[in-house]
Amino acid sequence: MNNPLVSIIIPCYNHQKFIDSCFKSIIMQTYPEIEVILIDDCSKDKTIEIIERSLGCLKERFIRVEFRKHSQNKGITKTLNEGLKMARGNYIKILASDDMLYPSSIETLVNTMEENKEYDMLFSNGQYIPEDCSYEDALLLKNKNFYISNPLPQDNSIVQTLYLGNFIVGGTVFFRKETYERLGYYDESIPIEDWEYNLRVAVNGKIGYVDAPIFFYRQVATSISHINKTGAYVQRYEYMYQGSSAVIEKYKEFVGEEVYLKKMVNLYEAYIEKAFSVRWTEKMKELKQKMKNVNVWNYRWQMKYLIAQIGLYSIFANLREKIKN
Repeated sequence: MNNPLVSIIIPCYNHQKFIDSCFKSIIMQTYPEIEVILIDDCSKDKTIEIIERSLGCLKERFIRVEFRKHSQNKGITKTLNEGLKMARGNYIKILASDDMLYPSSIETLVNTMEENKEYDMLFSNGQYIPEDCSYEDALLLKNKNFYISNPLPQDNSIVQTLYLGNFIVGGTVFFRKETYERLGYYDESIPIEDWEYNLRVAVNGKIGYVDAPIFFYRQVATSISHINKTGAYVQRYEYMYQGSSAVIEKYKEFVGEEVYLKKMVNLYEAYIEKAFSVRWTEKMKELKQKMKNVNVWNYRWQMKYLIAQIGLYSIFANLREKIKN
């Protein structure tokens, strides 16, 4: 029987330092039946030059290689949807152009899917690597794993667990193409596309976990979790806040009011604190102390208290002006 085709979709943007290592990692895959779809989202560095130089080698290794260049930046969600429409594979692997795969990654994922027909999506273990780590060094180093045990809840509460926090590392996911055909592509109106789609699959299908090293996640200083505490930092967290709010509202009917309110309180505390840390760290400490002194157990009242204390609804609209002053 022929091996099913796997489509590796690589969205690229300003990763001239890392894309060679990304290419090495896919060329080294032990699984034979792979096509590669590269889409550059209007990079300003030498990413396109490196891709074009590598196309010959990629075409020798893979069944099909497609490369598209955007004349203007469209963003990750639209770029991913474009790649999905181009894909011909039975399975889909999305790989950021600064990340890398273990040599046996695709083979392990395909075998797991073929043995477990009920899974619509898989995620797996992997390792964090430093920003300047080469592919060769990543294979030799003993890096920190994402998970020390199976993170899937054992009580069938995966929707609620995912709703309270996206515990799935995005770069590890692996889909059947038919999952996208059945559930649709990524929601282009929601900035946090991976969390939303994980919840969509959890609500409408089944998610499996592979406890094997599949993926290297590069901890890059320009990623959202490493942005300096500047105006850009605040803008990134405003973006994250808006995306999180949209996901929370979209799936609240599947978790119940108490879980919804709990998540909203957590969201307010987390993102407002990050925004305030630019200048108002002391104010947040004061607020937290007040919260401890108020015996409020009902999430609805807790939320009202938060809103009353820090003017949540107007913070993000005025935050940039406050920073300037």
